[in-house]
Amino acid sequence: MNILYRNGKSVALIDPASKIVTGSDVLDAIVNAQYLSDCIGIIIPKSCFTREFFDLKTGTAGDILQKCMNYNIKLAIVGDFSSEIANSTSFRDLVRECNRGTNFYFKESLEEAVECITVG
Repeated sequence: MNILYRNGKSVALIDPASKIVTGSDVLDAIVNAQYLSDCIGIIIPKSCFTREFFDLKTGTAGDILQKCMNYNIKLAIVGDFSSEIANSTSFRDLVRECNRGTNFYFKESLEEAVECITVG
């Protein structure tokens, strides 16, 4: 995990080789980021997730987002989501709603992700 700093705030960048399969996996990242490094958010590359995350029927995405909400930590997922959005109306709706809010984001670049988490 790398720690990035912007606007006097720290954000954890999860290693792209990590695997986030369940809510427990993201909980480990939250503990390391928030409690050990005092980060206000975590950024996870899309490559860390299995296909189940993008299939909303599995509940994996909901479980992961709920863990972040419970521990009051912002989450940005970085990558190209065009194929998932094209193949799933519900995933497209999730991305749109998350990007309208202030806690969860789906962004194409690391720079956009850091900006969203550290604004305010």
